[in-house]
Amino acid sequence: MFTQKEIENYADIMIWALEKAGSQTGKTFQAGDQVTLTFPRYAYDFAEHIYARGIKKGWHIHVVVDHSPKMKKAFYTHGNSDQLSFLPEWQKEITKQTAGTIHIIGEEDLLNLANVNSNQLTQFIRSRRPLRDIKNKNEQEGKFAWTLGLWPSQDMAEKANISLENMFNQVRKACFLDKENPVQEWENLYQYNQKVCQWLRDLEIEWFHMKSEKIDLKIKLGEQRKFISTSGHNIPSFEVFTSPDKHFTEGTFYADQASFRNGNVVKGVQLTFKEGKVISFSAEEGEKFLESQLNLDDGAKFVGEFSLTDKRYSNIDKFMADTLYDENFGGLNGNSHIAIGASYTDTYAGSQKDLSDEQSKSSKGFNTSVLHWDLVNSEKKTVKAICKDGKEIIIYDDGQFTMNEE
Repeated sequence: MFTQKEIENYADIMIWALEKAGSQTGKTFQAGDQVTLTFPRYAYDFAEHIYARGIKKGWHIHVVVDHSPKMKKAFYTHGNSDQLSFLPEWQKEITKQTAGTIHIIGEEDLLNLANVNSNQLTQFIRSRRPLRDIKNKNEQEGKFAWTLGLWPSQDMAEKANISLENMFNQVRKACFLDKENPVQEWENLYQYNQKVCQWLRDLEIEWFHMKSEKIDLKIKLGEQRKFISTSGHNIPSFEVFTSPDKHFTEGTFYADQASFRNGNVVKGVQLTFKEGKVISFSAEEGEKFLESQLNLDDGAKFVGEFSLTDKRYSNIDKFMADTLYDENFGGLNGNSHIAIGASYTDTYAGSQKDLSDEQSKSSKGFNTSVLHWDLVNSEKKTVKAICKDGKEIIIYDDGQFTMNEE
């Protein structure tokens, strides 16, 4: 477990992360801002430290404790159509007024909803589309920011096949909690990754071609794209990512890491794309749930994110049964992940006003969906960039970027 000092360090990092995330779009947090703090009930001690820091900044903190596993199971098992789709007006109004959200994630029972009818989950997820649209619009306008971090549970450790102490140790290493000045460590990493992002942008890449034992995938970058890393949105965050042009993904992607999502587990996902869209899919486990997610809406079959993690900078070397950590896995070969579903519009290098509605987003290759699902591959791989001038450059090999650091 963490020492008291490490918990305090972690709380400091989460406040830094929210403010750093805001700085990416011009949001400056001030006294009087409304900030929502969400967390699982077993993470109360950690949440109290974050809450105290927010209060000292003069923020109005809305505290939201996650539903218990039994509550979730009852809702999705017995909820009728009206209950599943009910979205009160007050929730929309609070979302409009909220300047920031700090999510502490974690699950007491990862497979709690494994036997729930997937249509129940689908109906609820679709009903939350208006809230996502409000947040996206406010973020684009520099009025909202978010961040998230993890507090491990015993069940998460069991599903990851490691001890709870080992899981806490992964968080300790990944978040620099045992360092003298963890916030400065994150600031240093942010500054370094800005150089990586600029290096990639300067290459003027048109296509990526990724190959591994089970992957052969071509992804078009799209016009006026930028790369993002360590933006404050995720703690930890070692990945360098962008949102490609949704219309042009071609080939096959394979996720060798298991994915726990909405009370289900999916393993061995294989997706085949043509003209941007998933045309065939399979999974070694959880294929029915995978199908339900791909059918959530029209955008669920398109790619919203492409990401690479350099193994030299990620301290995560264990599977954690949690996407936040698994998508930042370092290990022996680093990782790449794609997300099916929604794009991140903050990867657009032009004015956010150009992405004011769904039609304008689509015309620039940004995907819209209620889904955003990261699928991770940690095989040894090579990523080649095909540049606009015709040059072909290997930008990522055996888990690390090839940028000259001198």
